[in-house]
Amino acid sequence: MARQALNNFKKMADELLATKTHTIINALTGNANYDPAVLDLTSGTTLLADFETKLSAARRKGSPLETSIKNESRQTLEEWLRVLTFQVNIQAGSSLPVLLSSGFDISTPRSAGLPPETPSGLKLGDGRQRGQMRLDFNPVVFATGYEYRFTAEVGPDGQPVWGDRLYTTSSRNNVLTPVTATKIYFAQVRAINTHGASDWSYTLDCVAR
Repeated sequence: MARQALNNFKKMADELLATKTHTIINALTGNANYDPAVLDLTSGTTLLADFETKLSAARRKGSPLETSIKNESRQTLEEWLRVLTFQVNIQAGSSLPVLLSSGFDISTPRSAGLPPETPSGLKLGDGRQRGQMRLDFNPVVFATGYEYRFTAEVGPDGQPVWGDRLYTTSSRNNVLTPVTATKIYFAQVRAINTHGASDWSYTLDCVAR
């Protein structure tokens, strides 16, 4: 299977999306492996700055209006990243060194003798009872189980401070408890088998109700 840059931004937490976009733009700026005219990094830089400004306003004010404005800005940035992913894959031509120089996450070929793929399709929502949330994700081929973790604590760097890891054999109906209403919770999951563990998934956040 050919290696390629991954368009895995849609489910990223807002702060992680901004950080990853900075990494990609910095990696592609002045990169002789890619045609800057086609990549249109100037537009990406402008869209990223707009998203970060509106994200800051949404976090500060917390109103539905500010959140909606932030979400619209995010969607525009995601669309630019989708097109950029396509252009990077076209110009890289499956060359691993060129792909790695792009700053993107790169797909990894897997087999039954290797650790499993990183889980995707995370969904975080209300649990069946008060004080609970529910975590679902897509099942992973060759995985024998999964570890997941969640937290509402954020460090000085703005990144989640993770607690204990929890184990499950199911990709559905995983209970996160206890949670406190109105707090923002973050969650990650990774797949495991006898050959090792995958990378942790992207971070998903959701407000407990």
